[in-house]
Amino acid sequence: MSKAGDLAGVLDRNEAFLENARNLVIGIQSWLEGFDAQSPKPRLHAPDRALLDLLRQSCENYDMDGIDEAMSILESANYDTDASLVTWLRENIDALDFSKAAARLAEYEEEFR
Repeated sequence: MSKAGDLAGVLDRNEAFLENARNLVIGIQSWLEGFDAQSPKPRLHAPDRALLDLLRQSCENYDMDGIDEAMSILESANYDTDASLVTWLRENIDALDFSKAAARLAEYEEEFR
């Protein structure tokens, strides 16, 4: 309908589409909460800065053992703030982009100086 320029038709079905999207989000949130309840991780305020510094150094030195150990510890908890940083780090480390991860960690450290 949108492609055909039928704005009235799109608007007529928009409320049902939005309701379906809301129900989908609620269902996903419910599933995630149930999944988290089965394997609870400790909840921390933020990732440990000393551990992030160690991870940065490991990335700069291409120290895979250090990277694996730091990421394992970081991923063993949930965080109230900066949780997306841990996810971002995992994605970039999995892509073997250690220099990008090290640069982001250096920026993160600068934010707290």
